[in-house]
Amino acid sequence: MLATSATGRRWPRGALPQATGFTLIELLAVMAILALLAGLLPLALDRALPARRVEAAARQIVAMIRDAQSESIAAARVVSLQFDGGGNALLAGAHHIAFAATTRVTLTGSEGRPMSELLVFPDGSIQSARFEISDRTHDAAVVASAITGRVWLERQR
Repeated sequence: MLATSATGRRWPRGALPQATGFTLIELLAVMAILALLAGLLPLALDRALPARRVEAAARQIVAMIRDAQSESIAAARVVSLQFDGGGNALLAGAHHIAFAATTRVTLTGSEGRPMSELLVFPDGSIQSARFEISDRTHDAAVVASAITGRVWLERQR
């Protein structure tokens, strides 16, 4: 009597070959490929993270300026946004944004001169200013308009 294998081949009873698993060579090849992919993962993350840091910092700055505008109107007083001594954080009253060590943030006025603080007035208006945010190859800017009091995010690279 003949037995049929999964491939359709007929074998005499008792002579059907035994199913085997993966060989050691196949397992080592798969492990080598996985190790190679794991080694490339940090390189891919290193390129993606600066862009995320820049975008997150820019969005936090926009939110902080808008909060300062609301606080200034509600309290009927001038609110100041300023950098801490090292330039690694932006402070506005009790609010605080800390930037990553590789993220560089600068504040310039409408004439392009560096500024140490940004003032938000009780009517919701604001000084004309531009925050430049950069981290390695990625840049963004947050722009504040004195004329309209509007704050927006510009993506550059």
